[in-house]
Amino acid sequence: MIGSRTKRGAALVAGGALLWLAPISANALGISIVNVSSSGGNTAYLSNNDVLTLDLVIENATHEDVYGLGIGIAGYDGGNDGDLNNDALRFVPGGAVAVSVLNTSLETDPVLTGVGGLDNIRTAPTQIGAGPPFNNPRRVVLFEGVALSPSNGDGSLDVGIGGGTVGSGDVHFRVSFRAVTALTARDVTLRIGVGEFGNAAIGAGGVDLPFNNASFTVNVVPEPGTALLMGLGLAALAARGRR
Repeated sequence: MIGSRTKRGAALVAGGALLWLAPISANALGISIVNVSSSGGNTAYLSNNDVLTLDLVIENATHEDVYGLGIGIAGYDGGNDGDLNNDALRFVPGGAVAVSVLNTSLETDPVLTGVGGLDNIRTAPTQIGAGPPFNNPRRVVLFEGVALSPSNGDGSLDVGIGGGTVGSGDVHFRVSFRAVTALTARDVTLRIGVGEFGNAAIGAGGVDLPFNNASFTVNVVPEPGTALLMGLGLAALAARGRR
């Protein structure tokens, strides 16, 4: 009986995870996570130097008129101060981004790509923000684009980072973070979308458009050696206290 309950619970968890990774609702403008991978093989728990990679897509099923769009990732700066010393995840330079989004026609010519869509001024995911003495929180900027005429494609005709269309299974963005040694296990939530650090989706008249953000939480665990040393230290302190 207990075994069957456990199996049902595992199935529900697995089903929930697949549902969570599915694209967002078909009636909204926003970004969704379509794939998560880890060099360590586990996307829920990361050990030191494991690299977490996110594949992301923009969707606009209701064909909202978008005049400007800025998309970023925040949350990996643990102290929200730009100081690397208190981070459990660090941005891995590189990655890839789509050259344009929300195209209303398929255009694969590299010179004309983006006609009818928003051009991205970014050629790669870019980390913004500096550490001390400025103490600016860091973020990764994935997309920045504006236009005088609206872009209202649903994302399926966009040329993705692999050279195919997003509608055929390609993605708009691929970005990675590396786990760094933590003294204690820590949950880190990556927040992806608009609304932070000035990123926004802009509609007609300069109004902010509703936008569905995405997030991903991962637990960064200490190296076995680090955990062992910490445990030995606590044991020593306890023994001294008993004296």
